[in-house]
Amino acid sequence: MERFRCSRDKISLTRVRLNRGGYDENGRYFGVGEPLWAYDNRESWGHLRASSRAQAKAKLTAKCPTAKFYR
Repeated sequence: MERFRCSRDKISLTRVRLNRGGYDENGRYFGVGEPLWAYDNRESWGHLRASSRAQAKAKLTAKCPTAKFYR
């Protein structure tokens, strides 16, 4: 996970689809493993691994307790 900066902006959290080789649709390699999630809140952005959206939200909320998410 890149350095996450807490802000008042809502966080966009999106699942990144990877093929069997661990590449996204743009050809970037992320490897295989747990599902990959992309986040963006205008102040910072990055990727994290989590088994579900709820777990991804929990990881980001641990860094920023006041985090709000888009649905």
